[in-house]
Amino acid sequence: MTILIAVLLVVSSQLTITGMRSAGDRRATLQAQYAAESGLAIAKVRLRDTQAILNGVTNPDGTISPVLEIPRSTKAADLISMAEGYCGKTGSAAWTQTSAAGTYPVKYKCSAAAPAAGDNPNRYKVLSVFARMDRMPPGLAKGRNLKTNTDLQTYFSQAFSPTGITTTPAGGNYEVTYRLVPTRVERTGNTNFKFYMQVQGLQSTGKQGVSTRVLNARSTQQSEIWFQIALPSFVDRVLFTNHHTTKDDKRPNFTNQVFDGPVHTNDRFTFAVGATAQFKSKVTSAGCTAYKTDGTCATNTDGSLKTKPGLYVSETLNQLGSGGITNLAGLTNAVPSGVGFAPVNGVVTPDWQSEFQPMPENAEDQAAAANAGGLNIPNGATVTLAASTSGNSVVSPTSYSATDKKWTPAPTYQFITVKNGATITVYRVDAAGKMDIQSGSGWSSFRNPFNGVLYSNDGNASKTGNITISGPGRSTTGQPLPAIAGFSQLTIAAEDNVGIASDLTYSDVPCKAPDSCASKDTPTNLLGIYSQSGNVSILKSAPDDINIHSVLMAGEGEVNVESHDSNTVCTSYDRYGNCTASRGRGKVNLIGGLIENYYGAFGTFSPKNPSTTTSGYGRNFSFDERMGEGVGMSPPYFPLSPKWKIESPNSASVALTNLTWQQSAR
Repeated sequence: MTILIAVLLVVSSQLTITGMRSAGDRRATLQAQYAAESGLAIAKVRLRDTQAILNGVTNPDGTISPVLEIPRSTKAADLISMAEGYCGKTGSAAWTQTSAAGTYPVKYKCSAAAPAAGDNPNRYKVLSVFARMDRMPPGLAKGRNLKTNTDLQTYFSQAFSPTGITTTPAGGNYEVTYRLVPTRVERTGNTNFKFYMQVQGLQSTGKQGVSTRVLNARSTQQSEIWFQIALPSFVDRVLFTNHHTTKDDKRPNFTNQVFDGPVHTNDRFTFAVGATAQFKSKVTSAGCTAYKTDGTCATNTDGSLKTKPGLYVSETLNQLGSGGITNLAGLTNAVPSGVGFAPVNGVVTPDWQSEFQPMPENAEDQAAAANAGGLNIPNGATVTLAASTSGNSVVSPTSYSATDKKWTPAPTYQFITVKNGATITVYRVDAAGKMDIQSGSGWSSFRNPFNGVLYSNDGNASKTGNITISGPGRSTTGQPLPAIAGFSQLTIAAEDNVGIASDLTYSDVPCKAPDSCASKDTPTNLLGIYSQSGNVSILKSAPDDINIHSVLMAGEGEVNVESHDSNTVCTSYDRYGNCTASRGRGKVNLIGGLIENYYGAFGTFSPKNPSTTTSGYGRNFSFDERMGEGVGMSPPYFPLSPKWKIESPNSASVALTNLTWQQSAR
């Protein structure tokens, strides 16, 4: 009996000690888990701050202060060099063309080499050299002691290194390491550079006594982020205004329009009371409050632009910081309730503090392109465009399919006829880009290849260049005959005024959902019309319900309708031949976009029925989605903004912290 009691006491003691050890182990394991999770939280903050360098820092009122700013003096050659450095490669061999042959603009990709221990510290210069250190995310700046651009470059060199960055806080019981990796650079011509990166690895290790817990992260498709440096294109909007006013400082209202593409103003938008306008894509406003005489935004004493988020409802100004509007959401609430904004990246709020995008300063690029491989058009000439199925003379295709939005037989030549006084010069261009000039009854080679640019200038210091553009007219059934062949890409530029005298349509018209032809191959024909210092005007001689497939741009003037307030069609006469009733000219049916310094007038309307045009034309605009962000097509050598712009996916759906996690113990 004594022996049995002793055995029971020994066994009980061992069970108690084992239970105590198990409880202690569990407590240590739990503390190690908490430590690992603390390290993970610190790493996610660091990654968010790193991404904020690209996205900008969000202020308490919801505005964003950009960290990266690209000097206007930056050369494309500098960015090409930085892009090749980011990839870890050099020279033309670094780039692979990704766009189809003959497509403008040309697109390239540089796949990044894996980071190595001996990488040049300048490899990630593009991430640091443009940073404003006074706007750095404070947590990252303090945590990594980042005071200068050189400090920031060192930080990125470490973050992209094979070993990454390891943090072990003083007195802490965790260690966290994260590592970034460059993936590629995508380039469009020499004006658009898109840099990609993602998290290569993240590990947080927590320790407590003999217990160790480890959290490992893996990247996902949503954790690859990018930032883009570009001379912004203007063609990726259905409407762009520098001043959202007419030349005489009147503010056109958004009323009941429907915009199926991006809309931007450097100014502030104006909405009519009770407006029901619908915006199907991005809406952005820079909010410039004062302009210089050259059309750029005036500056404050510190060099920043004079901008403030705001909008007008009729004549009432609503702006951030006044009238009880304390944040950007409050500004959006000031928009009439009937106005609809489509969600973009899951966010429906318009961007009221978009970057100011200056208008082109001159047409020198277009002049140089015309001299190098295009056509110089005399001042005062008329240019007639026609798509032809014959190479001898203009023979328009005979059948148009409303289902496929395409003419057949497919045109094989683009004719360009230039009439200057009594002199008529005829050119033809084939699908390979070879341009011939008519000589007697035959043809002689003129440009091979033709680059698609026509430019009008009188050759004098005054730079006067006025032209009129027309198409081949309409068929016997009233269908506009195609002016632009399916393969043709043209930019017509003039120093002064450009007049549009007739329909200008594509032989292969772009489609969009829900069109029945939305699945057809993307057409390649493009037309851009640009006036540097004058207006682009639809002339009084143009037909009713004119059809224009083009991007129209007025760098210093406006896109308008000639005599918009008196351009009418008489519908009734008295016995003396006097007009007793009239109507407007129908609508401008535009597929493309409108870019203008001032918001030009198209017509006048009945106050009782805004949809009724009493003079001039109404607007029926449709965005050419081929020029949007997904495809990125543009007429050849079409003007770009002269100021580099930084863009990034400022969205929670794309973030360095969108990772998947795996837990383990050691």
